[in-house]
Amino acid sequence: MKIEKVISEIKEVLKDFGEDEFEKLYSLIKKSERVFVCGAGRSGLIGRCFAMRLRHLGKESYVVGETICPPIKEKDLLIIISYSGEKKSIIPICEIA
Repeated sequence: MKIEKVISEIKEVLKDFGEDEFEKLYSLIKKSERVFVCGAGRSGLIGRCFAMRLRHLGKESYVVGETICPPIKEKDLLIIISYSGEKKSIIPICEIA
């Protein structure tokens, strides 16, 4: 995949994600005790990067499916990342959450 295509896809996603959504996400992350990130394929890679950045900022975060991932509790936040919303490995996690 060419870098131009990646940049184009990122711009397309961000176009639909307004400032209010960013504020809501920030608020949810700040209020949560821990953040769990889940994704598959390229979305999973983005999720790993996001979880790592949260850790760098001092927020306890985990990638769902990793061996060090503890059970999710009531005051935790689960962020599921999916470009298509149809990944078969992610759908059961969404249904349980």
